[in-house]
Amino acid sequence: GVVVALSLFSLFVFAQIGMTGNNIWLTIWTANWIGKYWDAPNAFYLGVYFTIAVVSALFVFGRNIIFYLAGLRASTAMHNTAFKEILRSPMSFFDTTPIGRILSRFSKDVEALDTRVIGALQGFLTYVVSLFFTMLIITVVNPPFVVPLIPIMILYFIIQQYYRATSRELKRLDSVSRSPLYAHFTETLGGLSTIRAYKAQSRFFGINEKKLDINHKAYFAQITSQRWLGLRLDFIGALILAFSAFVSVISKWALPLVHMNISAALVGLSLTYALTVTSVLTWTVRTATEAETAMNSVERILHYMKHLEKEAAPIIEN
Repeated sequence: GVVVALSLFSLFVFAQIGMTGNNIWLTIWTANWIGKYWDAPNAFYLGVYFTIAVVSALFVFGRNIIFYLAGLRASTAMHNTAFKEILRSPMSFFDTTPIGRILSRFSKDVEALDTRVIGALQGFLTYVVSLFFTMLIITVVNPPFVVPLIPIMILYFIIQQYYRATSRELKRLDSVSRSPLYAHFTETLGGLSTIRAYKAQSRFFGINEKKLDINHKAYFAQITSQRWLGLRLDFIGALILAFSAFVSVISKWALPLVHMNISAALVGLSLTYALTVTSVLTWTVRTATEAETAMNSVERILHYMKHLEKEAAPIIEN
């Protein structure tokens, strides 16, 4: 609902403001800006730092509780609706649908709804907000950093679009190739006595291994694509760090010419956030892709919820 969505968005923002506020407070403490007006004791600085940390932790705790409870409620509703639709399907559906496909929906896909979808969405929103605040801090401290940031972000967008499209289709291949594996295993268990009677164990072993290999091809390609992405995002993160350091050095040299100055504490804050850019970029793309690929399971459950043929109603009033 809208209320839950707005509450979650506010909690994500406030939690990130708290975490960023702690770093900014350390910068104020290091630069001794308050000392110009008041000789504050260390207990004061520690007290403010501790208060910000506690408030931030409460926001994070509330955000996670609400997010996971809402996600589990949605997952439960989807599972129950799909299960009712299956029970109302005609026999022709079960005659033409492999049992492995139905088992896959109510095992692997429901497990993805309960864990992967919720975790991926929560992680994605966390890293998006973190990335926004990281870029904001670097830009505010070093405004000239905006110039190299624009082409770097365009490069980042191109890479993540390419990776998302590839990873999404690989996940779909993984899901599609898993159903025949489940179906074959279930059918093997049902016909064990016949398989033993005809001494066909080795043939069924071979069929199982072949289907497992087909399924693992897509999974292996997924892992390879993640390494491909990691290499390129590490390069982008190194560019951001290099440009941030370069702009800081130039600003330190050029700003005094126009009677302006930049403190070492602010430069340190900027470089600290620039150092985290690589991991934040990497996890933003990975969690976005993970959320998108996990939505394949949502699509498969939704198909059972909305598009199955139904038998006649239990009670027909006429």
